[in-house]
Amino acid sequence: MRDPRQLSLQISDREETSKVRGDGHLTWAGVLRAQDWGTIIINVLLIIALIITVRVADEPRQRPFSLYDATISYPHNPDSIPYWVAVLVPFLCLLISIAAGEAWRVGGRPGVKRATASILHLVLDGIFAFVVTAQVTQVGKVLVGRLRPDFLARCNPTAPAQLTVQWGLAASANPACDSPLTADELRDGHYSFPSGHSSTAFVFAVYSVGYGIWVLYHRDRVTRLEVMRRGVGHRLTDALVAALGLLWLLAQLSFAWGVAISRVIDYRHHPADVVGGALLGTSFAVLYITRCVGRLAYVTTAIAIEAGDFVPGSDDGAPPTP
Repeated sequence: MRDPRQLSLQISDREETSKVRGDGHLTWAGVLRAQDWGTIIINVLLIIALIITVRVADEPRQRPFSLYDATISYPHNPDSIPYWVAVLVPFLCLLISIAAGEAWRVGGRPGVKRATASILHLVLDGIFAFVVTAQVTQVGKVLVGRLRPDFLARCNPTAPAQLTVQWGLAASANPACDSPLTADELRDGHYSFPSGHSSTAFVFAVYSVGYGIWVLYHRDRVTRLEVMRRGVGHRLTDALVAALGLLWLLAQLSFAWGVAISRVIDYRHHPADVVGGALLGTSFAVLYITRCVGRLAYVTTAIAIEAGDFVPGSDDGAPPTP
C-alpha cells in the first residue's frame, strides 16, 4: 500500500511541475485543435443562413404613410456616433476585458499559449454573438419596414402637397417623393426597427460585462477561511481590483446606453426602436456568454491534453511517463 504522505508529496510535485512547465508540450496547432469546433461550425452555418435570408428578402416592407405624419417629419441630421464607432469601441473594450481577465488568472506564470487558447475561445464567441445579432437585426428591419423619424426629409415631398399618396407603393415610386435625397437614403428610411447601433453596442457591452462579473466574482470563489489567511495588503488589492472592475463594467454599459440615446437625438430612430435593439443585443449576449463560460471547461481540458498535463481516462490526472 502506498504511503499517504508519499502520495501527497507526489501530487504536490505534480502541481508545482505544472506551474513551472507553463505551456508544456502545447503548440500553436494544439491551441487551434483545442477550440470548440462544433460550436464554431454551427455559428458559421447560422450566419450564412441569415445572410442568405437578408439577400433574398432584400426590399423592406412598404408601409403606408401620410405627408402630415408628425412622427416621421423630423429633420435629416448626420450621425453623432457613426456605426463603425458603435462597433469598434465596444469590441476593443471586450478585447481588453478578456485579455486582462485571462492575464490576471495566469498571474505572471509562463503559459502564453494556454491564455491565448482561452482568449480565442472567449473572443470568438463574442464575435459570433455580434454577427448573429447584426444579421437578426437586419432581418427585422426588412420584415418590419418601419419608417424613420426623418423619413419625410429623405422623401422630400412638395409642401403643401396636392398629390394623393398611393398607400403601400414603394417609396421610390411614390409620386409624393418627387425629389428624394438619394435612392439609398430613401430605402434606408424604412429601416427604423430595431436599431442596429443599439443592438450592436449592447451585445458587446453585455457580453463583456457578463464575462467581467464571472471573472471578478464567480470564477475563483474564495472561502472565508482563505480570506482570513490573507494579509491586509492582499485583501486591499483584491478589493481595489473588484472596485476598478466594477467601474470598467459600468463604463461599458454607459457607452452602450449613450449610443442608443444618440439615435433618438439624431432623429434616426423612435424610442421603441432603440429599446428593441438593446433588448435584442442583450438577449444574444446573455445566451452566448452563458454558453461560452460553460464550454470553457471543454477547451481547458483539451488544452491540458495537448500540453501533456495528464493522460485522458487516468484516475489521478498524472502526466504521461516520459
